[in-house]
Amino acid sequence: MVRTSILLAGLLFSSGCSDDSDDDGEGEGEGEGEGEGEGEGEGEGEGEGEGEGEGEGEGEGEGEGEGEDPSAELYDPEQMPHFDIGLPPDSLEALRDEPRTYTVGSLTYTAEDGSVETIEDIGVRLKGDYNFRDLEGKAAFKLKFDELVADQTFRGLKRITLNNCNEDWSYVVERLAYHTYRAAGVPAPRANSAVVSVNGELWGLYANIESEDKTFLRRWFASDEGNLYESTGNDLLPGELLELETNEEENDLSDLEALIASIDAAGDDTFLDDLAPVLDTEEWLKFAALEGVVNQWDGYDYGLWGRNNFRIYDDPTTGTFSFIPWGQDDAFSGMGPDPWLSVWAAQSVLLERCLDSETCSARFTEVLGEMLELFESLDLESTAEVWWDQVREDAYDDPRKEFENDNFEAAVEVVTDFIRGRPGSVRAEL
Repeated sequence: MVRTSILLAGLLFSSGCSDDSDDDGEGEGEGEGEGEGEGEGEGEGEGEGEGEGEGEGEGEGEGEGEGEDPSAELYDPEQMPHFDIGLPPDSLEALRDEPRTYTVGSLTYTAEDGSVETIEDIGVRLKGDYNFRDLEGKAAFKLKFDELVADQTFRGLKRITLNNCNEDWSYVVERLAYHTYRAAGVPAPRANSAVVSVNGELWGLYANIESEDKTFLRRWFASDEGNLYESTGNDLLPGELLELETNEEENDLSDLEALIASIDAAGDDTFLDDLAPVLDTEEWLKFAALEGVVNQWDGYDYGLWGRNNFRIYDDPTTGTFSFIPWGQDDAFSGMGPDPWLSVWAAQSVLLERCLDSETCSARFTEVLGEMLELFESLDLESTAEVWWDQVREDAYDDPRKEFENDNFEAAVEVVTDFIRGRPGSVRAEL
């Protein structure tokens, strides 16, 4: 039969380049660039390299240390939080005039046990690129708790990202993708689904994605003081730069320039060894392999429209860069007439150079096999079924979604078909 994932290319309005580049910046703090997805009922162990244990609850990432994480409840895959965004008339008008500029609002969080918490005087703005919608449609939101009140946090967070799922009609693709990256030890956001309302009016079902900021960095790295860069569509090539999201006042891009120079100068026979002083090569190999396995055709290594939907972080304790995925709402589906990406169809300078290197290509092939085994071991079909049972009623009741309930069920079939079929398609290329 014609694979259902071909249908999804039409269903998901997959126009590519979903990374929302209108980042906040944070002065000396964190910037937030945004991809959409703008993207778990198993519980996840978050530690780098730990994998994710079913039913374990959320754990801490590397560098966070022991102790209870007050934000874990907000991203618990077995929970579906309700967020009501309060916007007075002046703020509504401000968002109509300048939707990407923060205005004053509030957030009321209702947990599944009925407990309620409210935080006032927060920054609220709209977000998105190709899937940007204004307040007349299903707007996506960025909430910044310390925009108006210095050092204000909510459950230890400085930001919340609420994606409208306009490109993910299954509502769970981002969750599945980030779950897979984290299981491999690749730094990636926590995520679940949330019901969002504005001034008490139901806005719909959203992907609740952990913002990639300093709070996030502390969960994965020993230090959050390094430079975090956001994708701009550029590759890591001489003359092409990414957007600095932290330490903007210093604006010292010498670490990025050194990475680009090292890639440019690396020898084919010694490619990985030459990059090891500036790049966590094993982490990048996992990242690249997983982009291929989850079919992330709008990302870095396989992106069809530029190098999108990623960040890189220079950990000052190691002096090496790590890749961080973002904007995964186009994963787990095909684009165009061919539902599967070839894992050899490199689009980035890093993967192209790697495949030209005998030693790097051999190692990448090994890592591909390892990531494929991980993909299969996670039983993603069962996980997705749990999440669909969790969100189905709210998906059907979503008043601002731009598709019909039949499209949701068709997208469920597409993602299921992908999970079942992807291992065989990758294995055939190995």
